[in-house]
Amino acid sequence: MRTLPVALIVSTLLVTAVAHASDDVAHGRYERGIQLYQQGRFAAAVDEFKGVYQLTGSPALLFNLGQCYRQLGDRTSAITSYRAYLHQLPDAPNRTDVEALLHELEVSSFARVPPPTSTPLVVRTDRGRRAVLIGSVIALGIVGTGCIAGAGALSLRAENAADALRDVPLGTSWSDTQASLYDEGRQATSAAIGLYAVGGVALAAGVVTALLTRHRLRHAPEVHATTARFATTGPTWAF
Repeated sequence: MRTLPVALIVSTLLVTAVAHASDDVAHGRYERGIQLYQQGRFAAAVDEFKGVYQLTGSPALLFNLGQCYRQLGDRTSAITSYRAYLHQLPDAPNRTDVEALLHELEVSSFARVPPPTSTPLVVRTDRGRRAVLIGSVIALGIVGTGCIAGAGALSLRAENAADALRDVPLGTSWSDTQASLYDEGRQATSAAIGLYAVGGVALAAGVVTALLTRHRLRHAPEVHATTARFATTGPTWAF
């Protein structure tokens, strides 16, 4: 769409009309209207452009009014203003653009920005806590498994020591090697018992933590965010 050439031609028409006004009031209101439009204050811009139109009678103001009404979502007023503009200025340099805007207004439900189509997104608020809980379950599982594996190795070592001493006749004095083997077996047995206890506690804690994690994830609060998709329209600037 030929937005820039339209802006230059319409601005020229306005400046020419304002220059022939009886005083500087029209020019001042025209400038305020442009500023208000740029600020998105379209209702206030309508009042200024209406005042300039009453002072100058320039058809170009009707186009600007149509732009304001279109931005406000006032479909009926926008169509009326555009049609009046083309009626009073049949050879308007932006006629093709205006006719396209009229077609869009008449065919679609809105010409400016329709209400956004919102798609709800579920955003969980417990991501940090969930990561900590899952990490704890994994860590406890690793510790528990490692302790039980170590206890198993020590138990096997103690059993081997016991097998070696089983063939020694009762009442026979043990050699230094046999005594050392006995002490080693006792120490391995004690250590294995301790590791079994630690591993069992770690695995039990892991199971409890896993159950708590599952429960919290099921009942975690959710925040519904929205993403909006806006329809695009014709020229966004036409002054």
